[in-house]
Amino acid sequence: IADQLRGSAGKKQVAKAKIGLTHNVGGSGAVAVINIFGT
Repeated sequence: IADQLRGSAGKKQVAKAKIGLTHNVGGSGAVAVINIFGT
């Protein structure tokens, strides 16, 4: 996500990336975390 927002993801770069989202589920689905990043 950080590479995308900095514009340094090389061949995998998304054009004009301004917002990124990560999602993680742990503890057999008991815990979910979402992070939203922007520039």
